[in-house]
Amino acid sequence: MPAYNNIHRQQLFHWIGSHIDDKATGNTGRLTDDLREEYVSALRGALQNGLWVKTPRDPDFLGRGDLIKVTRPITCFTEWTLGQSLPHTTRYGRLGLGFPKRFVLARGGQPITYVRDSSRRDPYTSALLALARAFKQDPKLPAALGKKLNVLRDHFDYLSHFNKKIKRPAPHKVIPLSKKAALPSRRVAKPASGTKEPDPFVRSFGGTLHFLEEREWRIVFDNSLGEFFARGPGGAGQPEYFLPFESGRELFTVALPDNRTLNLAMQQKDIRWRLFPREAPHVTVLSLQDIGTF
Repeated sequence: MPAYNNIHRQQLFHWIGSHIDDKATGNTGRLTDDLREEYVSALRGALQNGLWVKTPRDPDFLGRGDLIKVTRPITCFTEWTLGQSLPHTTRYGRLGLGFPKRFVLARGGQPITYVRDSSRRDPYTSALLALARAFKQDPKLPAALGKKLNVLRDHFDYLSHFNKKIKRPAPHKVIPLSKKAALPSRRVAKPASGTKEPDPFVRSFGGTLHFLEEREWRIVFDNSLGEFFARGPGGAGQPEYFLPFESGRELFTVALPDNRTLNLAMQQKDIRWRLFPREAPHVTVLSLQDIGTF
């Protein structure tokens, strides 16, 4: 049992810097010193203000997105260890901030529930969509529930923000009506002569589960949690809120893109004193180049 109890000690990481990596050199992702300085500036901003909490530019949704979609400001974490996070950083940036699970849980956060979002054999998503349809479209509910309706709508809206598709949806192809009639009937294709027959003893694990691999935790803004948030600037590309934290007591780890960036950061006095507070544990600081060497 003690070995399993240690799961609560595994940190959750919030990754920053995809906008910086978009400017990195070619396909190699090589950083220039100017981009490293941007990473140092991003670290300084996080230490001073907190994590960005904003409505996503490309929000998650279920179904067609008309009933359930992320419309609130959120901030996200992954449960991957640093050693497992290197592929994750290629999409979300190479500055990682590590927090204990209690930090996220205390602010209403929790793991995402991943759903198939299918029209067949998916009663969980069907139930969510049915409730959303009732709250948004049933003309009898206002009279039946009265003042409770808006409260229940708000509760459901909050809960719906903790659901995410397991797989990336396939692009929808629109077939013109003129071509639909000409489509041949579906037949089971026979293997061409000379092709290898499939091995009936090979296990099939199904397709890639694109989003499940992120092992995401999420904090969603709600007025009942307002004490944890600070008002942000809002507007295009800016967060509606910040989520402040204490270095050492709540921020446990900082992972920077490479040794050069770490060196630049540690030369900054204002960053050093925040990472090594006098009356709290130090923040563990390392670079992604360190991972796998000890």
